[in-house]
Amino acid sequence: MEVTEDIKDSLQRRGIKRDKDVCQLSLAKKQLSSVSDFSRFCFLRKLWLSDNKIRELSCSSLNCCLTELYLQHNSIKSVKDSTLFEYKYDGF
Repeated sequence: MEVTEDIKDSLQRRGIKRDKDVCQLSLAKKQLSSVSDFSRFCFLRKLWLSDNKIRELSCSSLNCCLTELYLQHNSIKSVKDSTLFEYKYDGF
């Protein structure tokens, strides 16, 4: 399944119809290899991307308002944009 389809499926299961109503999103265990652009979710605070196959992370695709980002159990080799390290780093 594609990242956008995973997002759509997750929002439909929770009954969320508007992007501005998304404050947390779980895309854990979806076999994702890349990170989508989450900037459309202006109130997104918590994002779970654990247990995927993500190898590269570009912080420009993440929402600047995130307070929690979970990336455990991925294969991250590089991080673009140092703003990620403003978050608490518990290791990848």
